[in-house]
Amino acid sequence: EMLARSLGVEKSRITVTSASDVGDLLSTREVPEGMGGALEGRALLVCMAGNTSLNAAKVLAGKGMSVQSLGGGITGLPESAGKPPGMYVRQASE
Repeated sequence: EMLARSLGVEKSRITVTSASDVGDLLSTREVPEGMGGALEGRALLVCMAGNTSLNAAKVLAGKGMSVQSLGGGITGLPESAGKPPGMYVRQASE
């Protein structure tokens, strides 16, 4: 919800990919089947601090996909300033 508000988009436009799919993308350099639909058109990748999403964006850009990474991650958003991450991020469960 916080990300959608910060970007000025509907919450329905935000897709959360599984941690295992992100891990597979980074380790195999292949787009996991579960991620395909989330990457249609333009995509903004966001992670906690910006490093994982930047690495994923580089892999996807190398495959010709139109992706960008949010610098500083979700912790860099003004709305998250001064709040503990547990208030707005939940730990991956897989």
